[in-house]
Amino acid sequence: MRYAFGHGLSYTEFAYGDLNLSSAQMTDEDILTVSFKVKNTGKTEGKEVVQLYVADLCGISERPVKELKGFAKVHLLPGEEKTVSMEILARDLSYYEERLGDWYAPSGTYRILIGHASDDIRLHADIVFETQKELPLRVDFTTTFGELLDHTKTAPVITELLAPLAAAAASAEGMSDEYKKLGEQVIREMPMKFLLGQMPGEQVEQLIGQLNCLLAQ
Repeated sequence: MRYAFGHGLSYTEFAYGDLNLSSAQMTDEDILTVSFKVKNTGKTEGKEVVQLYVADLCGISERPVKELKGFAKVHLLPGEEKTVSMEILARDLSYYEERLGDWYAPSGTYRILIGHASDDIRLHADIVFETQKELPLRVDFTTTFGELLDHTKTAPVITELLAPLAAAAASAEGMSDEYKKLGEQVIREMPMKFLLGQMPGEQVEQLIGQLNCLLAQ
Protein backbone atom coordinates (compact mmCIF):
# COMPACT_ATOMS: atom_id res chain seq x y z
CA MET A 1 0.00 0.00 0.00
CA ARG A 2 1.47 3.34 -1.08
CA TYR A 3 -0.40 5.51 1.39
CA ALA A 4 -1.60 4.78 4.91
CA PHE A 5 -5.32 4.74 5.65
CA GLY A 6 -6.94 8.18 5.62
CA HIS A 7 -4.76 10.02 3.16
CA GLY A 8 -6.52 12.15 0.57
CA LEU A 9 -5.78 14.87 -1.97
CA SER A 10 -6.10 18.48 -0.79
CA TYR A 11 -4.95 21.85 -2.12
CA THR A 12 -4.57 23.40 1.31
CA GLU A 13 -3.13 22.62 4.75
CA PHE A 14 -4.84 22.13 8.10
CA ALA A 15 -3.57 22.63 11.64
CA TYR A 16 -4.92 20.81 14.69
CA GLY A 17 -4.90 21.99 18.29
CA ASP A 18 -6.59 22.44 21.68
CA LEU A 19 -7.50 18.82 22.29
CA ASN A 20 -9.90 18.56 25.21
CA LEU A 21 -11.49 15.54 26.91
CA SER A 22 -14.63 15.87 29.00
CA SER A 23 -12.91 13.66 31.59
CA ALA A 24 -9.59 11.91 32.14
CA GLN A 25 -11.42 8.88 33.54
CA MET A 26 -14.15 6.64 32.17
CA THR A 27 -16.35 3.70 33.23
CA ASP A 28 -18.62 1.25 31.43
CA GLU A 29 -21.56 3.68 31.53
CA ASP A 30 -19.77 6.92 30.67
CA ILE A 31 -19.76 8.83 27.40
CA LEU A 32 -16.51 10.68 26.79
CA THR A 33 -16.63 13.82 24.64
CA VAL A 34 -13.49 14.57 22.62
CA SER A 35 -13.18 18.06 21.15
CA PHE A 36 -10.40 19.84 19.27
CA LYS A 37 -9.87 22.65 16.79
CA VAL A 38 -9.03 22.40 13.10
CA LYS A 39 -7.82 25.42 11.15
CA ASN A 40 -7.32 25.95 7.43
CA THR A 41 -3.84 27.47 7.28
CA GLY A 42 -3.71 27.66 3.47
CA LYS A 43 -5.02 30.10 0.86
CA THR A 44 -7.65 27.78 -0.61
CA GLU A 45 -10.88 26.55 0.93
CA GLY A 46 -10.99 22.83 1.52
CA LYS A 47 -12.44 19.86 3.37
CA GLU A 48 -10.56 17.88 5.96
CA VAL A 49 -11.62 14.43 7.15
CA VAL A 50 -10.47 14.31 10.77
CA GLN A 51 -10.05 10.85 12.26
CA LEU A 52 -10.25 9.55 15.82
CA TYR A 53 -8.32 6.43 16.80
CA VAL A 54 -8.06 4.51 20.06
CA ALA A 55 -4.91 2.70 21.20
CA ASP A 56 -5.05 0.09 23.97
CA LEU A 57 -2.10 0.64 26.35
CA CYS A 58 -3.17 -2.24 28.63
CA GLY A 59 -0.72 -4.66 27.03
CA ILE A 60 -3.06 -6.96 25.10
CA SER A 61 -0.75 -8.09 22.30
CA GLU A 62 -3.51 -9.45 20.05
CA ARG A 63 -5.06 -6.02 19.49
CA PRO A 64 -4.09 -3.61 16.68
CA VAL A 65 -1.74 -0.74 17.50
CA LYS A 66 -4.67 1.64 16.99
CA GLU A 67 -8.25 1.33 15.79
CA LEU A 68 -10.36 3.89 13.92
CA LYS A 69 -13.40 4.81 16.03
CA GLY A 70 -14.75 7.95 14.42
CA PHE A 71 -14.32 10.55 11.70
CA ALA A 72 -15.86 13.84 10.61
CA LYS A 73 -15.62 16.00 7.50
CA VAL A 74 -14.94 19.69 8.09
CA HIS A 75 -15.28 22.39 5.41
CA LEU A 76 -13.09 25.42 6.06
CA LEU A 77 -12.45 28.67 4.27
CA PRO A 78 -8.88 30.05 4.21
CA GLY A 79 -7.94 31.03 7.77
CA GLU A 80 -11.15 29.63 9.22
CA GLU A 81 -11.10 27.52 12.39
CA LYS A 82 -13.78 25.19 13.74
CA THR A 83 -14.20 23.02 16.81
CA VAL A 84 -14.91 19.35 16.14
CA SER A 85 -16.52 17.12 18.77
CA MET A 86 -16.87 13.34 18.85
CA GLU A 87 -17.95 10.84 21.47
CA ILE A 88 -16.30 7.71 22.83
CA LEU A 89 -18.22 4.89 24.53
CA ALA A 90 -16.88 1.89 26.43
CA ARG A 91 -17.78 -0.14 23.33
CA ASP A 92 -15.18 1.86 21.38
CA LEU A 93 -12.46 0.65 23.77
CA SER A 94 -13.60 -2.96 23.65
CA TYR A 95 -12.84 -6.16 21.80
CA TYR A 96 -15.07 -9.22 21.56
CA GLU A 97 -14.22 -11.54 24.43
CA GLU A 98 -15.32 -15.13 23.78
CA ARG A 99 -15.16 -16.06 27.44
CA LEU A 100 -17.83 -13.46 28.16
CA GLY A 101 -19.73 -13.74 24.92
CA ASP A 102 -19.72 -9.96 24.92
CA TRP A 103 -17.61 -6.88 24.24
CA TYR A 104 -14.99 -6.22 26.89
CA ALA A 105 -12.40 -3.55 27.68
CA PRO A 106 -9.98 -4.27 30.53
CA SER A 107 -9.34 -1.62 33.13
CA GLY A 108 -6.29 0.44 32.31
CA THR A 109 -4.98 3.28 30.17
CA TYR A 110 -6.16 4.04 26.66
CA ARG A 111 -4.84 6.67 24.26
CA ILE A 112 -7.13 8.88 22.21
CA LEU A 113 -5.47 9.92 18.95
CA ILE A 114 -6.63 12.57 16.48
CA GLY A 115 -5.13 12.85 13.03
CA HIS A 116 -5.22 13.44 9.31
CA ALA A 117 -4.41 9.77 8.61
CA SER A 118 -3.44 6.62 10.46
CA ASP A 119 0.25 7.53 10.09
CA ASP A 120 -0.28 11.27 10.62
CA ILE A 121 -1.49 11.71 14.19
CA ARG A 122 -1.62 15.35 15.26
CA LEU A 123 -3.03 15.19 18.81
CA HIS A 124 -3.28 12.62 21.57
CA ALA A 125 -4.33 12.27 25.22
CA ASP A 126 -4.66 9.37 27.66
CA ILE A 127 -7.66 8.28 29.71
CA VAL A 128 -7.97 5.76 32.53
CA PHE A 129 -10.80 3.28 32.07
CA GLU A 130 -12.32 1.15 34.82
CA THR A 131 -14.72 -1.69 34.12
CA GLN A 132 -17.04 -3.60 36.42
CA LYS A 133 -17.04 -6.60 34.10
CA GLU A 134 -15.09 -9.59 35.35
CA LEU A 135 -13.68 -12.20 33.01
CA PRO A 136 -14.52 -15.78 33.95
CA LEU A 137 -11.40 -17.52 35.18
CA ARG A 138 -10.51 -21.07 34.19
CA VAL A 139 -7.59 -22.53 36.13
CA ASP A 140 -4.89 -24.62 34.46
CA PHE A 141 -1.14 -25.07 34.85
CA THR A 142 -0.46 -21.66 33.24
CA THR A 143 -2.74 -19.69 35.58
CA THR A 144 -0.65 -17.43 37.82
CA PHE A 145 -0.93 -17.08 41.58
CA GLY A 146 -1.64 -13.38 41.03
CA GLU A 147 -4.75 -14.16 38.97
CA LEU A 148 -5.99 -16.48 41.70
CA LEU A 149 -5.20 -14.03 44.48
CA ASP A 150 -7.15 -11.32 42.66
CA HIS A 151 -10.30 -13.46 42.41
CA THR A 152 -12.55 -13.44 45.45
CA LYS A 153 -13.47 -17.13 45.15
CA THR A 154 -9.94 -18.52 44.83
CA ALA A 155 -8.00 -16.00 46.94
CA PRO A 156 -8.58 -17.75 50.34
CA VAL A 157 -7.28 -21.11 49.06
CA ILE A 158 -4.20 -19.62 47.40
CA THR A 159 -3.46 -17.32 50.34
CA GLU A 160 -3.38 -20.34 52.64
CA LEU A 161 -1.29 -22.32 50.14
CA LEU A 162 1.29 -19.54 49.82
CA ALA A 163 1.35 -18.66 53.54
CA PRO A 164 4.74 -20.35 54.17
CA LEU A 165 6.34 -18.47 51.28
CA ALA A 166 4.79 -15.19 52.40
CA ALA A 167 5.94 -15.73 56.00
CA ALA A 168 9.49 -16.52 54.88
CA ALA A 169 9.62 -13.39 52.74
CA ALA A 170 8.24 -11.21 55.54
CA SER A 171 10.73 -12.49 58.11
CA ALA A 172 13.80 -12.31 55.90
CA GLU A 173 16.50 -10.31 57.71
CA GLY A 174 18.57 -7.69 55.97
CA MET A 175 16.16 -7.43 53.07
CA SER A 176 14.83 -4.01 52.15
CA ASP A 177 11.13 -3.32 51.67
CA GLU A 178 11.84 -2.83 47.97
CA TYR A 179 13.24 -6.35 47.63
CA LYS A 180 10.40 -7.79 49.68
CA LYS A 181 7.90 -6.20 47.28
CA LEU A 182 9.89 -7.59 44.36
CA GLY A 183 9.69 -11.05 45.94
CA GLU A 184 5.94 -10.71 46.32
CA GLN A 185 5.63 -9.75 42.66
CA VAL A 186 7.71 -12.75 41.61
CA ILE A 187 5.37 -15.03 43.55
CA ARG A 188 2.32 -13.42 41.92
CA GLU A 189 3.76 -14.12 38.47
CA MET A 190 4.46 -17.80 39.18
CA PRO A 191 2.18 -20.22 37.30
CA MET A 192 0.44 -23.16 38.90
CA LYS A 193 2.96 -25.54 37.32
CA PHE A 194 5.48 -24.20 39.86
CA LEU A 195 3.73 -26.44 42.39
CA LEU A 196 4.82 -29.54 40.46
CA GLY A 197 8.22 -29.16 42.10
CA GLN A 198 6.66 -28.83 45.53
CA MET A 199 4.02 -31.59 45.61
CA PRO A 200 2.94 -34.65 43.59
CA GLY A 201 1.36 -33.96 40.22
CA GLU A 202 -1.88 -35.65 41.28
CA GLN A 203 -2.27 -33.21 44.17
CA VAL A 204 -1.71 -30.25 41.86
CA GLU A 205 -4.34 -31.57 39.46
CA GLN A 206 -6.76 -32.07 42.37
CA LEU A 207 -6.10 -28.50 43.51
CA ILE A 208 -6.79 -27.17 40.01
CA GLY A 209 -10.06 -29.14 39.97
CA GLN A 210 -10.99 -27.74 43.38
CA LEU A 211 -10.32 -24.18 42.24
CA ASN A 212 -12.40 -24.64 39.09
CA CYS A 213 -15.24 -26.03 41.19
CA LEU A 214 -15.10 -22.90 43.38
CA LEU A 215 -15.23 -20.70 40.29
CA ALA A 216 -18.24 -22.58 38.95
CA GLN A 217 -20.27 -21.96 42.13
